[in-house]
Amino acid sequence: MTRKTIITILKVVSGMLLVAGYLLTGTYGLSPINQRLYQEALALQPVVDDLNFSEFRLSDYPVAIYDGKHDYVLDNGKDIAKRQPVLGALAATTYEVNGHYEVFIPEFKTYQMMEYGTADSESKKDVMESHFISMIWHEAFHAWQMTHYFPALKEWGTEELDIQEIDGNPAVKELYTHQYKLLKQAVLEEDTDIIKQLVRKFLNIEAQRQQLLPEEVIGFENRTELLEGSAYYVESQVILATAGKERYHDYYISDMAEYREGRIKYYVSGMAKLTLLDKLGVAWKNEFNMSRSITDLLAESLE
Repeated sequence: MTRKTIITILKVVSGMLLVAGYLLTGTYGLSPINQRLYQEALALQPVVDDLNFSEFRLSDYPVAIYDGKHDYVLDNGKDIAKRQPVLGALAATTYEVNGHYEVFIPEFKTYQMMEYGTADSESKKDVMESHFISMIWHEAFHAWQMTHYFPALKEWGTEELDIQEIDGNPAVKELYTHQYKLLKQAVLEEDTDIIKQLVRKFLNIEAQRQQLLPEEVIGFENRTELLEGSAYYVESQVILATAGKERYHDYYISDMAEYREGRIKYYVSGMAKLTLLDKLGVAWKNEFNMSRSITDLLAESLE
């Protein structure tokens, strides 16, 4: 599933200037906290640069913040543009607008209500802000994926699947639960040789599990890990860098061994496998082009 401060001072424009369907609004209409958190996300670029993904920059993708009535589009710290909503949904996602991918997120107070049930919890303020910023980076990574590697993602097959083919199969579920336990052990382990032993056990179970699934389902799993697991990895690394190890562990590692219904399982397994590649010293990011499964990358790390 990020922060630092530089607030852009926007000029108050005399009158309302309509440009390509946008209204330049200065700071009007979008609360200062959203502007601040966006600037803090931008200021984390050096942290994300250290992850070594090729040409991955938040500033390349406009961020549209939806307040329930309008989108407020922030573009690399420039003027805020107010427009009629493109999606009109309280969701975090990426979407193509006029041939260019944008990041879409709900405004911060709404995010607080959605995630924590309150918009005024001071005790959780830092946590909420950290996760809001990491959410921006998560969705920006999707924009980067779709901009550069959409054809490769399509090769994996369907984007949608009745997940009950997996969650409703007791044998598959049992094997997957065992795999999650091994992933958590490996992520917490520091000895490289032990990590490799745990990865080998994981891969053996993976081979057994895939024998129980049709090719279409395996392709769906690989695609979802590549798409969502890697974005979850970026999100987790932003939290690690900005909120510290304890928060990172609490949110991403502590319950890793639990089986999850639905697509979220692939966020966790993909993130865990990529974390293991880091622990094994594999320089995987510069060649991460969505054309090879994360499981294959992990298998190759043992050769």
